Amino acid sequence: MAELHAKRAKVLATAARRIQRQIRTYLTLKDFIILKKATINMQKNWRADGQGGILSTVTPEKGCNRCMKLTKRSPVAGARFCVFALSERASPQFLNKLSKILINLALSPANLVIDHIDGILMDATNICNNLSAETKFKAALKDELTTKKLRDLMWL
Repeated sequence: MAELHAKRAKVLATAARRIQRQIRTYLTLKDFIILKKATINMQKNWRADGQGGILSTVTPEKGCNRCMKLTKRSPVAGARFCVFALSERASPQFLNKLSKILINLALSPANLVIDHIDGILMDATNICNNLSAETKFKAALKDELTTKKLRDLMWL
């Protein structure tokens, strides 16, 4: 009988430790996410105070090269670069050229892995969503994204 009580106590202690560890992990993760969001907001505010940001001196071709390098590492990383470009207040002309380059790259016959194509399309989507808010660039996007290109993009 004593052995059963000892075994029961051991099982309960193990379960209690596991629950405590999971709660500690949850609370630490929650604190980390709050801190990360606060850091991102602080960076956005810091960058918004700047006059042109880092990307004001970068050509669209160099920006696209950076985006492609990041996309080759990880498809999501390229999309993050585009979000960064948007938060850096890159000029709409720069973003328009970058979106054209990315769309043409996705449609090119280059040997791209499907993950890279997905990353490129995520990048272009982020940029086009931002540009479509301005009527001047909405018309430019409409001209750039012809029916044939849209059809080809759907088949990727």
